[in-house]
Amino acid sequence: MIAGVRALLAAAVAAAVSLPFAAFVVAQEFDFDAPPKPVLTGIDLGISVYRPELGNCQLCHGWSGLGGNAFEDNNGKQWDPGPSLVDSKMTAEEMIEIISCGKLGHSIMPQYLEDAWKPERPCWGKTAAEVPDTERAGLWGAPLYVDEIEAVVLWIQTAYQGKQFSLEHCLLYFGTPDAAGCNYLR
Repeated sequence: MIAGVRALLAAAVAAAVSLPFAAFVVAQEFDFDAPPKPVLTGIDLGISVYRPELGNCQLCHGWSGLGGNAFEDNNGKQWDPGPSLVDSKMTAEEMIEIISCGKLGHSIMPQYLEDAWKPERPCWGKTAAEVPDTERAGLWGAPLYVDEIEAVVLWIQTAYQGKQFSLEHCLLYFGTPDAAGCNYLR
């Protein structure tokens, strides 16, 4: 079976390469016997977005959601930390809007939705044509998908907003039962 699939793939690559003006095809090794990576959803996806792997929310808001520490970027610019998510009074819709569109102010919330500010996805009822670049935070880092933004909001509202960070949520965040960062909650 595997040999047949590999032969079929090899034939498809050969056909694509033989087409005039064909795009370059890069052959990659694929382990057909490896189990598929799990597709993250809900809280698990939200945690992944919050951690450094995707959105890196913890950089500004702290891994415990209490707010981050001021930091200096590679150009020497000082950045204020993000506010405490524990103290946030925002609704899920408001969080989705601010994560999607970004916000300028005392501390900057970067834009994470690539399609934000476009006519198909206005921010606070306005498009980029109506708001100068100097009044928009702009995209920072890798953009997130809508389901990733919704998942991180679910995580924030489940673990942080209006709550004291729990041992259970701490262990979920770090993904291991012996996480040293959670010792203060034991």
